[in-house]
Amino acid sequence: MKKNGGKFFSVRQDTAVGNISSIDALAVGVTFAFFEVNIFFTVIIIGLTIFCISIIGVKIGNVFGKKCKPRAEFIGGTVLVLLGLKILLEHLFEGMI
Repeated sequence: MKKNGGKFFSVRQDTAVGNISSIDALAVGVTFAFFEVNIFFTVIIIGLTIFCISIIGVKIGNVFGKKCKPRAEFIGGTVLVLLGLKILLEHLFEGMI
């Protein structure tokens, strides 16, 4: 679906991203259940942090997105895969190192 020359995600893609975000939020919620934290204060701090980082990301994305979109998508995907691989390896070999 296109509007004003820009691309939008399909319903399928939106659903997938929403599910992934929900799984992440579920993991954080379960983790908080094991710690004695002030949940109200924690939620406020997390919400403000995510809001600020999202605004900064949108601004940066608008400036650089048009200039280097194909390269940025590849680099962003590579960084996410490498980060996931790092976390996986840390958990798999936790006791060995």
